[in-house]
Amino acid sequence: MHLKLSKEDIFTSYSVDQLEVKRKYLLDTLFYTTNLSNVERFEIHHLLMLIDYQKESIQECAV
Repeated sequence: MHLKLSKEDIFTSYSVDQLEVKRKYLLDTLFYTTNLSNVERFEIHHLLMLIDYQKESIQECAV
């Protein structure tokens, strides 16, 4: 399976709403795709952590 999302997509997102959509896509992929390899699962978890980091960065800049 090939994810339609990369870390570049995350770091070029400048709103929390965009990141939430990407986060939902990743979570749906993680929970509803039965044939994910361990590497794909790791990649999804890594992207989810990057999304959380980017969300925090955006929120800090908004303050």
